[in-house]
Amino acid sequence: APFLSGGGYCSEATSFLKTMAAAGAPVQIIQHGDSINAEFLNGLHREEAELVARHMQSVHLDPSVSVAICHSEPGAWHPPKWPTSRCPPPDALYSIGRTMFETADVPPGWIARLKAMDEIWVPSTFNVETFTQAGVPADKLVVVPEPVDTEFFSPARGTERPFVYNNTKSYRFLSVGKWEARKGWDILLRAYLTEFGPTEDVCLVIHTQPYHSDRPITEAIAATIREVLGMDPAGN
Repeated sequence: APFLSGGGYCSEATSFLKTMAAAGAPVQIIQHGDSINAEFLNGLHREEAELVARHMQSVHLDPSVSVAICHSEPGAWHPPKWPTSRCPPPDALYSIGRTMFETADVPPGWIARLKAMDEIWVPSTFNVETFTQAGVPADKLVVVPEPVDTEFFSPARGTERPFVYNNTKSYRFLSVGKWEARKGWDILLRAYLTEFGPTEDVCLVIHTQPYHSDRPITEAIAATIREVLGMDPAGN
């Protein structure tokens, strides 16, 4: 799983790791499926960083007698569409793919990869329906709901690191997600920039991160506004 990347797959996999480690299950983890995000790593809590490091560096299991879980977008599964660690290992005893997709249309190339796994874990019955309709055998699909760290995501914790906004706008829209096409950033930006002008008392706060790219996010946003939408990033 992309334990060192941040994002949804990362946080979900880390929550699974915490649960399995607490239960005493032997778990070896490998960075897989996405690039390493230094900013994310620098912001990790010490306990979580130590947990990930321990299971990445000190636990070593024999794949031939182990269950391999490829917790990522299927494009990263072997053979991967971009450079990443191999998953599943060639000699894995049993191979599980953990993935999901938000729309009824399954991306091109996914079906063969899903079928190649012994088992597929999805977070809800929605993907059981969509994957089955796309051709994945129903007996491969198992619903494993998404985990939530209720100790961390608790109102009792309060806000440890409040976000500092660099503007004085009184009404703020917030959007959270990776910078990739399926998140619909072009639709969001077109709607916001069409509706609001630079002098209005509103702002759009985008909490995002690169996706298979080293391009600075500010440049990616400006390029989308300029090249995809045909608008001026400066608002003129």
